[in-house]
Amino acid sequence: MSKTTYKDIVENLELSPHPEGGYYKEVYRSTEKVQKANGNQRTAGTGIYFLLPQGVCTNWHRVASDECWHFYKGDRLILEIVDPAGSFEQLYLDNELNDNSCFSGISSSKLLAAGLLYRRLFTGRLYSSTGF
Repeated sequence: MSKTTYKDIVENLELSPHPEGGYYKEVYRSTEKVQKANGNQRTAGTGIYFLLPQGVCTNWHRVASDECWHFYKGDRLILEIVDPAGSFEQLYLDNELNDNSCFSGISSSKLLAAGLLYRRLFTGRLYSSTGF
């Protein structure tokens, strides 16, 4: 049995190139709208599949709304974050949860609050398949 490649996942899930790097597919969009503090409206929630192949790092960008990330398959994904005060942190999404995971910063899900500056970095062997 051969290993699943990132190209297999891109094809089977019908993922498209993401403007910031990697591949994605929107799988949910709420019909509800919420009003932002500035009076503009936006969709109440969305969900996507996101995949980064080996050697890909996305561009830095600011999170407009809270994002809850989930790890699905592949190798560890690194989320590099700069908070509004300028503090830098690396968060790790992985499916290798064990008794020490909560102490080592590894989790299968992470919440990124609106306003954070961040990028996704993948240094693994094959790919990292996540969603938010």
